[in-house]
Amino acid sequence: MKPYALLFIVCVLTGGLFVFFSGDDVQQQAPEAVSKLKPGTYKVEYDQPDFRGWKAFFVMEVNATGEMEEITFDYINSSGGLKTQDVEYNKRMRSKSGVGPSDYCPRFVKNLRVYQNPDEVDGITGATHSSHDFKDFAQAAFKNAQIGNQSTVYIPQPELVAPDAKEKK
Repeated sequence: MKPYALLFIVCVLTGGLFVFFSGDDVQQQAPEAVSKLKPGTYKVEYDQPDFRGWKAFFVMEVNATGEMEEITFDYINSSGGLKTQDVEYNKRMRSKSGVGPSDYCPRFVKNLRVYQNPDEVDGITGATHSSHDFKDFAQAAFKNAQIGNQSTVYIPQPELVAPDAKEKK
């Protein structure tokens, strides 16, 4: 028998044995879900409004099977108005950055539902600060949901002074 033919037969047999012995075990050894969320309602918000008067908040409801049922991410002002529903604010922001809160807030929520992991949710161009807010808030809520801590997480507000006011000091 020629050496190449013998080598071919050995490779085929070795590959066949590998497939035979590893076939079912691969599925059994697959890692389980990274984190199982505990049922409950998990809230995260800034401790106070930003310099424009908006206060970001995040609410995530997890059902009995550990899946997200409802997610809300938005900003509220002292009058109880939501940034996603503020027509004038959305117009101004869209004219400057091409996207408004009524666009990006629902997209963040949708992406979190799809990926089931805050680390997998990408930022949105034109909504840089809100992208950071969403990711920070979702991570804090997920951390609490993993251990079942339903107390509200208060994050210190980083934008207490307008950026141009900081430069004048």
